[in-house]
Amino acid sequence: MSSRFKNVLKKYKDAVVALSFIGVTAVVALVVYISATLRQEPPLGPISNEELGIVEWTFSEKEAITKLHISTDYSTVHIMTTEEVDEITVFGQQASQQDTITAVVEDGVLTVTETESGNGKKDNSYLRIQLPAGVSLTEIVVESDGGLVSYAADISLEQFTCKLVSGEFAAEEIRSKQCNITTEDAGIAIYKSCGEIMILQCNTGNVTLKDATITKSMQMSCKSGKVQLELTGDSKDYGFSMKNTSGIVKIGKETMKEGCTTYNDYETAEVKIDMECGDGRINILFAKE
Repeated sequence: MSSRFKNVLKKYKDAVVALSFIGVTAVVALVVYISATLRQEPPLGPISNEELGIVEWTFSEKEAITKLHISTDYSTVHIMTTEEVDEITVFGQQASQQDTITAVVEDGVLTVTETESGNGKKDNSYLRIQLPAGVSLTEIVVESDGGLVSYAADISLEQFTCKLVSGEFAAEEIRSKQCNITTEDAGIAIYKSCGEIMILQCNTGNVTLKDATITKSMQMSCKSGKVQLELTGDSKDYGFSMKNTSGIVKIGKETMKEGCTTYNDYETAEVKIDMECGDGRINILFAKE
């Protein structure tokens, strides 16, 4: 050992001894703490619904609900009829403590709302609205800024409205005298529909309507999105009026020219379909052709 090192060690001997003592003391304290922690009993009882962000409401016939309005910032929403419930049930799970889900009834309208915290983060909350079999409603309105909305309600309505900014909407069947579908940049798939009047407005999203029965009229607007519509019957059952700026419009096997034109005998047709296409694509098929 060099003389220089011996001098340094001698000079700082007291400090080295102190640090050694502190190190041993810290290790002992850590062992005592871990042992005490392991001996602690686990917390009693299950985690509460409030801690999980779960909320639930049931509404009896006494509420006299005739309309259902749903508004979400960003959620997964399921609307269904089921024999498992006797009353209208709303179940929700908030994605975070900053999100809020409410369900209130006023003047026969059940309004279910999911609101984001406003911090710019897209938290995906969950909503399930269960309708008892045989329930009678006149109107359902769904408005969503994003997320997934699925509709599997076996019910006949006077009015069905769906407005989506983004996300996805899928429906097994919609039976409503009037049906309004509006999308900014969302995907919409309806596998069966029946009604008197349908209004469809598509900005940049993709819309698929299959097995659609329309008994009076349809108004369709497609700016730069894609619409595929399958109508029951054949092309002779419908009269078409269209304004095509620079898009592609096909009716059956025929491709329509740009500009304003009519197809079939529009004025005397029992079912009139008015279309406006920007630079998008509209493809109309017929079940019997």
